[in-house]
Amino acid sequence: MGYGDQMAAKRLVLPPDLASSRRAEPLGNDRFTICHVTGSPTNPYVKISIDGTTLAKHIAHGDVDLDIEGECPAPTPADATAPILTASVVPAPNTAGWNSGPVTVTVAATDPEPGIGSSVGPGTITVANDTTGTILTASATNGAGLVTTKSVTIKIDSTAPLLTAAMSAEPNAAGWHHAPVTVSFAASDPQSGIAASTGLGARTVATDTASNDPERVGDERRRPRH
Repeated sequence: MGYGDQMAAKRLVLPPDLASSRRAEPLGNDRFTICHVTGSPTNPYVKISIDGTTLAKHIAHGDVDLDIEGECPAPTPADATAPILTASVVPAPNTAGWNSGPVTVTVAATDPEPGIGSSVGPGTITVANDTTGTILTASATNGAGLVTTKSVTIKIDSTAPLLTAAMSAEPNAAGWHHAPVTVSFAASDPQSGIAASTGLGARTVATDTASNDPERVGDERRRPRH
């Protein structure tokens, strides 16, 4: 056993009443071994030797008197778990990821230990305007310096699809046709696009509610057959 080990084996932990007295009135230039605070999370203390005149100042700084405490405090286990970010979107989008009106997004950060040190993000924000993809990003940093980032994409289309109809021939001044007419229907939606449709495309109208003979030659109506 070396000299240092022998001295460590002989070191006694002082009783509380004597320890308190020594803290208040250190013994002149006697040498003391203390655990000096380093500020490092992995090696928070280093053993140093000081004289008694500075002991009180070191204790006030957070250093540990080995003859009172017995051993240097163990380092606090490092936090290996990053913060947790949760986001709620109200109302929820449809299965295609779209909303048809304003959306409220709330992002919350949690970290049980050591807690949230700082955060940047929307908190609670409402997106009201039509958008093909607004990205909201939040981040949180815990006391151990671990960072979590979360993004939410909001898509809003509050405008109904546009339907257009085109006829193969224009009607007369009274709004009538004298021959079959092909009507073509088309749908468009610049924001979210067309998801489903019925009745689109070209259709030929050959009779009407005026009971006109469906057989026509030029612009003349044929009389009913006898």
